[in-house]
Amino acid sequence: MTSLHADSPITHKEEDRLHYHPFARALAKGIVERAPSDGFVIGVQAQWGMGKSSAINLALEAIDELERGKEPRQKVKVQTFNPWLFSGLEALARGYLSQLGRVIDETLEQGTPQATRKFVERMIKGGAEVAGGLAALGAVAVTGGAAVGPIATAVKSTVTGALNLGAHYIDTRSLDGMVNDLKEHLAKIDTKLLVIVDDLDRLQPDEVRQVLTLVKTFGNLPNVIHLLVYDRDIVDRALGTSQAREDEARTLPTFLEKIVQVELDLPPPSSTGLRGMTVDRLTTILGPNPPMSQEHWWTVSHVAFKHYLTSPRDVIRLCNALSVAWPGVSGEVYVPDFVGIELIRHFEDRTYELLRDNKAFLTGVGGPIGDQPREELAGRIRDSIPEGRRGDVIDLLVQMFPQVNDLLKPRSWGGRGQAPSGSGRRIGAHRGFDAYFRFAPAPDEITVEELRTLEERLTDADFLKASIQGAMGRRRAADGLSYAAPLLEELRAIVRRKDSLDPGLFNVLLELGDDLIALHDEVEDFHTIVNRERLVWLLEDVVGRLPEDTRFGVASAAIAGPTAGLHTAATLVFELARPFNLPWAGQSDDDGQPLLTLDQVEQLGRSLVARIDAAAEDGTLATRPQIDLVLRVWAAFAGPATPRGWVASKLGEPGALLDIVFGEMANISSSAPPYRYRQLQRLPNAEVFDVEAMIAALEEHMAEGRIDNDARPDVERFINRARRFLGGQVPAQIETIVDDEDADDDATG
Repeated sequence: MTSLHADSPITHKEEDRLHYHPFARALAKGIVERAPSDGFVIGVQAQWGMGKSSAINLALEAIDELERGKEPRQKVKVQTFNPWLFSGLEALARGYLSQLGRVIDETLEQGTPQATRKFVERMIKGGAEVAGGLAALGAVAVTGGAAVGPIATAVKSTVTGALNLGAHYIDTRSLDGMVNDLKEHLAKIDTKLLVIVDDLDRLQPDEVRQVLTLVKTFGNLPNVIHLLVYDRDIVDRALGTSQAREDEARTLPTFLEKIVQVELDLPPPSSTGLRGMTVDRLTTILGPNPPMSQEHWWTVSHVAFKHYLTSPRDVIRLCNALSVAWPGVSGEVYVPDFVGIELIRHFEDRTYELLRDNKAFLTGVGGPIGDQPREELAGRIRDSIPEGRRGDVIDLLVQMFPQVNDLLKPRSWGGRGQAPSGSGRRIGAHRGFDAYFRFAPAPDEITVEELRTLEERLTDADFLKASIQGAMGRRRAADGLSYAAPLLEELRAIVRRKDSLDPGLFNVLLELGDDLIALHDEVEDFHTIVNRERLVWLLEDVVGRLPEDTRFGVASAAIAGPTAGLHTAATLVFELARPFNLPWAGQSDDDGQPLLTLDQVEQLGRSLVARIDAAAEDGTLATRPQIDLVLRVWAAFAGPATPRGWVASKLGEPGALLDIVFGEMANISSSAPPYRYRQLQRLPNAEVFDVEAMIAALEEHMAEGRIDNDARPDVERFINRARRFLGGQVPAQIETIVDDEDADDDATG
């Protein structure tokens, strides 16, 4: 498997996914089989990050293969010099001379003159006198023999210290003699010396000039081949910064050409090679075959390889980032979205910032209000992407954020493909968004791993019960709500992926339903959502997936049993009755088919009423959390007399009476004070409620101070509106309360 080390070049042809081996073998043959013995300088150039070091490693491997069977003294001797490992110009010179000396030292034999041996020893030690003297000689060589002008002056000034240190040991004449001795020795050997100078383009301008000066000095030594590896544009710019006059700046490429006899362009990596390299690395990080839509992944890979992953370093840069971020979100995020947003983070920083800072807009739960501000924000996102790749990147964003499809790309269809079950939350989902930018699961959400376990054990009633109870006992730091709210919503998503269900979840929901509704967990969105709505939606989905031939039996057994909460059971019967447009149940907004027949619903109602009667008789019938629906079902299937008597028995209990009164009132949200309050929108059923007696009891409790100040305004609204209903000042039922007369009543209370 491909290494994930940052910028680590490959060393063997088996690792070559970019098809550099043919080029490397050709280069190796040119080095091994080159006939002249004179010194030679080869340049291999390509843009930064294209894999030049990998190609050189493959060439070294090819040299070794080509020379198998040769005597050791006949094989090419290789020495690598990495100039960017040395800090300072003098250190560069010393390092270069030391490396060159080492490879020459391998060729010395018994008959080598002592003077030559000493010279090589000085080179290996990197003596300051040699470094300085040779650098000065190189400056003269570069300028064609005249030790004047900007280049020579710049080089000489950088080694002044070394020249002063070694001036009494060496002069240019004695140095010439030593070099000539060295040339005579190298001309007699049976092998070639290869000095590789890699990463020339990483150096500072002065350092580039220093290295090239040294190579120029020794580039004509017999049987010595220098192989320089660089990005030509970067090297030319570095050399250009040393020039004082524009006319000299225009001739700078000649400086490099005087040193490099042959310059080879590294062939561009093939697209299939880059894809293979990427897949290898992603498989190492993400594992094989992560669950995802093939169509989603195609969109990501199309954008990646067309616009972003155009060099090996691009691939390494992305994959190294993914390798760090993935462990924290593994299983929580959806792989195409995860890779897509990381591409944008690395290559489109302006776009990334706009995406990161506009969660509500992108996930469809808020953002700017009004068409124009929303269109302007979408336009800013589009304009942040360079025009040449805008269309493709917008296609990717539309896939990731379908809620704003019409704004980002009008008249397009953004619903391409569905994420498979268990593949992680989407970035375009409100609950999924944060993990992609925090590199960790959202702190106030149930993890995808927990949900996977829940889905796997959906037939385990004990596990389901413990899980829901655990969620009810945990509070979210951000808003103080229990984790029951998101769990109910996530359970609904799980249930909707199933064709059929075991009755276990249905029974658990009925058993825990009263406690779930009582938790409330109110979230203000465009509409206020509480656990009652969440539970009703989930129960309807669950009942709809119970086998049709057993559905009524399962519901009947649960409602008649001792564990089902009375308020939850009443809520379920009420909702099951709504499609039949019964007077007590109202009309359903859902056009779907009823889940049970009317006769079956009535049987459930009668069964539930028997339990309600028993609870009322033994004093265990609670007024919370949903007494209004309990009273409706009770009156519908047992007649109004018994519930009327029970309500009358509660008039003397302030808490119970408030629960009954508030159950008959609607919750109102207003843009003006009071922002949240209750209002009576219809006269309570006179067969069940003695409204006059209720008003009298409420007034007495308020007079005696038995109703706290927070509840008093709503109680006063009930009394005022009930009296207006009774006096015929308003119809017995109204649909809206937003009028001046109502506002005055509310204010005067």
